Amino acid sequence: MSNTAGQKLVALLDEGLPNGIVWTAKERATLGLISDTADRVEVLKKLLASEVAAIDRSPHTCAELAAEIRMAQSAIAKMVASLDPEMVVAAKSVRHQAAARARWNGVGVSGPA
Repeated sequence: MSNTAGQKLVALLDEGLPNGIVWTAKERATLGLISDTADRVEVLKKLLASEVAAIDRSPHTCAELAAEIRMAQSAIAKMVASLDPEMVVAAKSVRHQAAARARWNGVGVSGPA
C-alpha cells in the first residue's frame, strides 16, 4: 500500500530532523493535522480536476475548490512553520525571559542598581 500525500509530507519532515531530536507531543499533534490537511488537498485537487474536465462545469464550483485548496495549502505552510524541533523559538523566549528578569531585578547595562 502506498503512502498518502500527508504521510509522505510527514515523512519528509521527519527526514529533516537533526540527529537526536524528536518531535514533542504538541508537534506530533501538529504533524497529524498537517497529514490530514495534505490528504484533504489531494481530494480537493481531484474534485477540481473532475469539475474542470466536466462538459457542464461550474465556474463557481471551480473557484470555490481552488480557494479551498489555496487555504489548505496556506494552513499547511503555517503549521510546518510552527514546528520547532530544535527549540529555536523556545531558546529565544528563554533569553527574553532572562533579560526581563534582569531588568525587573534592577540589573541594567551598568550593572546592579
